[in-house]
Amino acid sequence: MHRWDELTHRSVRAYRFRQQWVMEPFKRLAAKSCWYDREAVGRFWLAKDLLWRKYLSNATVLEIGCGPGTGALETSNCGARAYVGLDSSIGMACDARRAYPQFSFIAARAEALPFADGQYDVVLTCFTMHHLPLSIRPGVLGEMARVSKGILLVQDVYGFPKRMKRLLYEAYYRIADGSHYRYTLKEWEEFFRHANLRIVEHADCGESTIAYRCGAWVLQHCASRLSD
Repeated sequence: MHRWDELTHRSVRAYRFRQQWVMEPFKRLAAKSCWYDREAVGRFWLAKDLLWRKYLSNATVLEIGCGPGTGALETSNCGARAYVGLDSSIGMACDARRAYPQFSFIAARAEALPFADGQYDVVLTCFTMHHLPLSIRPGVLGEMARVSKGILLVQDVYGFPKRMKRLLYEAYYRIADGSHYRYTLKEWEEFFRHANLRIVEHADCGESTIAYRCGAWVLQHCASRLSD
């Protein structure tokens, strides 16, 4: 039996239906509550944009879980030299090709990337990991590290460490988003550490906001060194 997010990830049209008519109403409602920290969210997006520009400039970039392909434009605007988008959905990759013919998109599994070791300067993934079962996340992160020359960029959501908030948040994302378990900020750090990746830079929205709980991490192979 397919989950809600899998069913709506088969094409851009289905994906945007879920975003517009299922997820966004919940987010707008949460953003009107006293538990939404608008300033913290705004600071995060500014910090994230600065990080992306810093590390994507003049880089060859592979995006894992490219979805409708909009990340290609953002990556290009950050000064990337070349971009390839990869998605597990054939329909999504085809739709991305039609929308952005100037970029390259392929359909493949993230846990078995069809690329050589160190083929890309930077490997990027945005809001993809929480849609993956826990059992395959380490393998996906390992493949990302394998095909990069040292730098990974990960942007994703994070959950609540406290039990009551965690249960309510889990109910939301399983019903509205259909996704799997969302790591807490501490669990994200442990996940990266177990993968032998060092956090070079990091930004997040903080724990006080109930909506748009996003984090962005710049990761480096522990055996690698950033060039001057």
